[in-house]
Amino acid sequence: MIEQRKGRLASTRASTPRSYAFFGVVVLGGLACVDQAGPPNAVEGTHSDVIYGTDNRTEIKDVVDPELKGFGAAVAAIGVQIDSCPGGFCTFTGLESFTGAPVSDTLSLPLCSTERFRGQLRGGGNCTGFLVAPDTFVTAGHCLCETPPCSCNDSTGKPLSVVFDFQAGANGQPPSGVASSEVYKCTGVPQGILASTGEDWAVFKVDRPVAHRTPLIVQYSGSLAHDTAAIYGFPFALPLKMTDGAAVEEDTDAFKFFTNADVYKGDSGGPTVDTSTKIVTGVTVTERDSDFAAQSDGNGGSCAASHVCPTNGGAPCNSGPELTGHSRMPHIAQTAKIPLHVALISAGAGTF
Repeated sequence: MIEQRKGRLASTRASTPRSYAFFGVVVLGGLACVDQAGPPNAVEGTHSDVIYGTDNRTEIKDVVDPELKGFGAAVAAIGVQIDSCPGGFCTFTGLESFTGAPVSDTLSLPLCSTERFRGQLRGGGNCTGFLVAPDTFVTAGHCLCETPPCSCNDSTGKPLSVVFDFQAGANGQPPSGVASSEVYKCTGVPQGILASTGEDWAVFKVDRPVAHRTPLIVQYSGSLAHDTAAIYGFPFALPLKMTDGAAVEEDTDAFKFFTNADVYKGDSGGPTVDTSTKIVTGVTVTERDSDFAAQSDGNGGSCAASHVCPTNGGAPCNSGPELTGHSRMPHIAQTAKIPLHVALISAGAGTF
C-alpha cells in the first residue's frame, strides 16, 4: 500500500529503499521562468537560488542510474529561441555565456569564479516541461499564464517552442541547434490554473505526436510515498540538469508538497521523480525567496554566489519560503484527464 507522508520528513539526502504498490500514473513536467521572452501574461514566482549542503545538480550525460538518465529524453525546454531551420536543422539564437548579471533580481554582479556552470552557454527557454502522452506535456501554470485561459503563444504572438536535446555535450556546452524533428509547437488553449487556490500547473498539446520518446509514468492516485526525489530542469536556461537526493520536507498542503531540491529559475515545470519507484509524483512550481548573495571576489570587488544552506534541512533552510514546492501529480492527472500510461494498462491498472 502507499504510505501516506505527513508533516516534515527526513531532511537527509540519503535515499531509503521502499516497497509499495501504486495505481495510476503518467506524465508531467515543469519550468521556471528566466529573463527571456515568454507568454504575454506569464508570471515569475519567488526565487529559488539556494543550495542545500552539496550542490547535487548533474548534467544528464553524467547521470549514473540508466533509468533516471533515460528520463531526460522526455524533458523539454519551453520557449527556446530559434532562428530558422534550413535543411532540417534548427539553429538556436540568443545563446550567451553564464557569467554575470542579470542572474538575480536583487544583485547586478558578475558570477563568482567558483560558481558551478559558470561560462556554460545558456538559452534553453523560459521553463521546463515533460512528455506525459504522445502529444501532451505538463509544466507549471505560471510558465504559460497568470490566470486561465492560458496561451500557447509567446509575447510576439508566435507559438511557444518545445525543444528536446538542449543538453551539454562532451565539451560541456549545448549544441548550436537541433534537428527540426526535435522541435515542437505548443498548440490550442492549455488546461491549467494559477490562482488563490494554491494550484499551479498546465497541461498542453503540441502540433504532432512526439516520435521516438517515451512519456514519463506519473502517479495517478494515492498519497505521497517517497522520501527522496530527482528533479529535472533547465536552471537559468542552462543545459538540462538532474538534481537527485532531494528530501521531502513538508507534506501537508492540499495541492503541493515541499522538498529541499537545488533548483533555480528555469526549473519550473520539471518532473519530480520518486527515486525508488521511478514514478513522477509532482512538478516543480515554486522558487524560494532567497537569492544570490554578494561575496568578495578576492580582488576588492564583489561577485554573486548561490546561497548555500549550512546543512541539509538545517535552520534557517528547513521550512517556509526556503523550500521548493511541487504540484501534486495525481490531482493534475485526474483533473486534466491525462490517460493512463500503456505500461499501467498492460499491468491491469484499468483506465481512468
